[in-house]
Amino acid sequence: DIAVGSPVARRDRAELTTLVGYFINTLVMRTCLSDASSFEALIRQVRKTALEAFAHQELPSDRLVSTLGLRSDKGINPLYQVGFVLQNLPDAPLALPGLAVEPITVHTGTAKSDLWLALTEVDGHLQGEFTYSTDLFESASVKRLAKHFLTLLRGIAAAPSTDIALLPLLEADEQRSIVQAWNDTARPYDLDTCVHALIEAQSQRAPDATAVVFERSTISYGALNVRANQLAHRLRELGVHRDALVAVCMDRSIELVVALLGILKAGGAYLPIDPDYPTERVRFVLQDSQARVVLTHEARRASLESTLDPATTVLSLDNEEAVLGRYPTTNPQLVNTADDLAYAIYTSGSTGQPKGALIPHRGLTNHVLWLHEQLRFTSADRVLQKTSISFDASVWEFVAPLAAGAVLVLARPGGHADAHYLVQVLEAQRISILQLVPSLLRALVEEPQFAARTALRYVVSGGEALDADLARRFLKQLPGATLGNFYGASEASDDTTFFEMREPPAGSAPIPIGRPMANAQCYVLDARLQPVPIGVTGELYIGGAGLGRGYLHRPQLTAERFIAHPFRAGERLYRTGDLARYRADGNLEYVGRADHQIKLRGFRIELGEIEAVLRQYPGVQASVVLVHGERPELRRLLGYVAGAG
Repeated sequence: DIAVGSPVARRDRAELTTLVGYFINTLVMRTCLSDASSFEALIRQVRKTALEAFAHQELPSDRLVSTLGLRSDKGINPLYQVGFVLQNLPDAPLALPGLAVEPITVHTGTAKSDLWLALTEVDGHLQGEFTYSTDLFESASVKRLAKHFLTLLRGIAAAPSTDIALLPLLEADEQRSIVQAWNDTARPYDLDTCVHALIEAQSQRAPDATAVVFERSTISYGALNVRANQLAHRLRELGVHRDALVAVCMDRSIELVVALLGILKAGGAYLPIDPDYPTERVRFVLQDSQARVVLTHEARRASLESTLDPATTVLSLDNEEAVLGRYPTTNPQLVNTADDLAYAIYTSGSTGQPKGALIPHRGLTNHVLWLHEQLRFTSADRVLQKTSISFDASVWEFVAPLAAGAVLVLARPGGHADAHYLVQVLEAQRISILQLVPSLLRALVEEPQFAARTALRYVVSGGEALDADLARRFLKQLPGATLGNFYGASEASDDTTFFEMREPPAGSAPIPIGRPMANAQCYVLDARLQPVPIGVTGELYIGGAGLGRGYLHRPQLTAERFIAHPFRAGERLYRTGDLARYRADGNLEYVGRADHQIKLRGFRIELGEIEAVLRQYPGVQASVVLVHGERPELRRLLGYVAGAG
């Protein structure tokens, strides 16, 4: 629904034709493109609108503003922001008695509207000129706009009966850049080798090297492999097989690492559940997943068993050492293929129910091997694991260091929320690689002695938008370190794009989310799955090796979010619901959400899930409300809370 201002001469009476003066009035032409299918139909609609507008051209535009009660802010036209004029009158020279007259082009240096296009008939051709606000547009953007306009006109002339949504905007070379060149990310990784096999190989190369550190406890690669092997043999005895989900509800500990590795070695897939989650959510995830084996600590066992089906087997790993000690220490035969499940992550659901994203080994292996390459992992690295196990970013924190022969350091339970504690751990454990959400990164850089007490060489930021000021502060405090702004989705094996900074960024422009990682593709598409031009906002779609299977027991939702690939036959794309746009250099910039989902401290939160809970308790008063940003869906939610009392 577009409103465009267009000036009219208003010399529609014979007695006005010879008068000197400014008679121009601006008409606002409103066009609803959803009412037209083809360009021919649109032309008929616009012609009707224009004729009706010309019939009322005497009404001054300021009178219209006043009648409608619109506020006219300085520098902002209340009726339209884009203007168009066709100069179709003969360009007759001005002749004054006794004077020689020639036109002089004068530019005022100002723009009366955001964007203005003037077309003039010159020798049977149309000559165009754009005037634009430099506060809103760069010269390169307007040049691209002009090029796209010409491409559009050529497409219309060639096929005027084409659906307007399918008319071309991109020239062939630009489309090739966006669809193919910027997605040329192929790497010859061995995706048939599962991550637990990579960790197994590390245990054979350096069995005495330290694998995991937790508080004052350590375990070597050889001992970790043995304990995971024994658990794997036990799990196979319990019926764990390929694609079988094994729930893990444990506090951060060495037993947790053994559990994750043992499940993968058994051939199953792990389902992480944060032990601090509310009982109702834990019960739902366990019932929905139909996991028949749950691994936990003895202190959590009683509360878990109250939520479980009696047929479910619960193992307390801190109480099972004697039992597990009777099982073989040898590596179980590898049974998994790249297409088997590695893990499932439950994310917030818009309908009020969480949903389980299913990730195969192919996506996990691709992610880990790319991290090894991009972050330049070595056995000398020490990586801090401090993300909740129910968050997809925790996956690589656990397995990427171990697959590289590095040291995995576990933060104490709850330590991820204590910036002062984290600084102490970074120093004491000589952490070199760290992953943080921007809100926690901000808390760290504000900690006294943060820079002086850390040996960080690479920090991964993700889960929230990273602003330029925070990036600048971090890189000034830690010169020589690399700050990576990563973006991804649980449904696509977590990280998908990345943007690296080694120098403090200048200005206040948003930090881009970068380009696709190895063997991943990203597309910014419109509602008809057509690529949008550089600088134009569209929805972000993800494809490639990291793509998950879909959602557990949600075939309809899977079909809705995992669609047929429009550019690669036989492949699929994941519809993220995120809005993005391409920059001229090929980097992606995150814009916002296309739905009601928000992110807080890296966690995806569907407001529909919160609303569904509130509707169960209409009589309960909401005493505290946290407002996060200026989001209309939050206002709707708050309106419901207020209406419910």
